[in-house]
Amino acid sequence: MFLINHGKSNWNRKLPDFDRPLTKRGKVDANIVSNYLKNSKIKPKLILCSSSERTKLAANIFIKKLELNTL
Repeated sequence: MFLINHGKSNWNRKLPDFDRPLTKRGKVDANIVSNYLKNSKIKPKLILCSSSERTKLAANIFIKKLELNTL
């Protein structure tokens, strides 16, 4: 089991916490970690994710990079 936190979120906007997106760095970090998992041949069977904007964005990076199926 792995626990992965979303990357850096954008505090510059006047958005509620739930609606804050990832920063550019957050997207880069998610790609780095998902590349590591892919190169290590680690492919999760299940991703549980909050419905907040930044966590959905991070999860989608992992889903695409690891070529995971979605429901």
